[in-house]
Amino acid sequence: MSDYHVLGVSDNGQVVQVVFHIVVPSGNNFVGKAYSQAIVEDDSVSKISVVPGLGTSNPTEVTALAAGTLVERSFSFKVDAGLSNAAKRDRLDVEFREMEAQVRAAIPRKYNFWGFERTVP
Repeated sequence: MSDYHVLGVSDNGQVVQVVFHIVVPSGNNFVGKAYSQAIVEDDSVSKISVVPGLGTSNPTEVTALAAGTLVERSFSFKVDAGLSNAAKRDRLDVEFREMEAQVRAAIPRKYNFWGFERTVP
């Protein structure tokens, strides 16, 4: 399973459009619901990949998106067109790790009370 997919690069080589695939943290929220299940229930989160042809090239990623165990984040960033391909890749790796940390930290906060119900006595 890939951590990211480059969807395109601008004509001048300075803007890269990429989709990051981030594994959802395991664990349950306050009410005992798995974060992945909360994501499946959240209609605001797409379970369909924006990566063209992903279903045929990597059905495992498609299955993980549908199961809520993987989320996608689209990202554009600027790079110096003069950088070597290895330097661009390394920069993209750093961007991925930063986004991964942010998203994985945000999921428990966002879904902490997802599914909570209570009848007040």
